[in-house]
Amino acid sequence: MQERLQQLKQEALEEVAKASNLRELQEVRVRYLGKKGPITEVLRGMGQLSPEERPKAGALANEVRAAIIQNVSGNTQEELKDTIVDAIQVGEEKMLPGLGVLFEVIWKNATPEEQKMMLETLEEGLKRKN
Repeated sequence: MQERLQQLKQEALEEVAKASNLRELQEVRVRYLGKKGPITEVLRGMGQLSPEERPKAGALANEVRAAIIQNVSGNTQEELKDTIVDAIQVGEEKMLPGLGVLFEVIWKNATPEEQKMMLETLEEGLKRKN
């Protein structure tokens, strides 16, 4: 199990390093952390892992996720905007969760006032859509 986890981590981090845009990062995320991804499969079976292996499996998923965020952190505002607009316009389901990762970063770094403003904007946008 330990060898498999290390192999998955290495493969995922290599793919993250090769990704040149958010779309490619999202594809890596889905491939490894998606519902049918190998890391998700390992995490689903955590109850069967020994108590020593459980923290390692959880740490692996967190490391891959953190690597994806780290890779995006060097993007310019224009690159991020292009990625967001592209994901929304194309409407690919596999890209949309990537926007959730970006939103999480924004939310965690926002002040309570900024969070309130985001919620108000979301609420207004949803009302207009209906």
